[in-house]
Amino acid sequence: MEKSGEYSDQELLDIVEEIDAIAAEVSIQDGRFIEDVLERAYKNPEKPARFSRRQRQWVMDMKERYLK
Repeated sequence: MEKSGEYSDQELLDIVEEIDAIAAEVSIQDGRFIEDVLERAYKNPEKPARFSRRQRQWVMDMKERYLK
């Protein structure tokens, strides 16, 4: 498993956007997480996305599930 600490916040946001673009069948929970992350990122584009440790792990888990 890849470590989320190896990725910048922008790289994690890019992964979330990539999953959102290709994964029509994401779980409801993952879908809500993706919507929340993207809404916050697009609401204030001047302010960089910030991911907590838990959110970073969630992105890495989704990457494993959806971007194999």
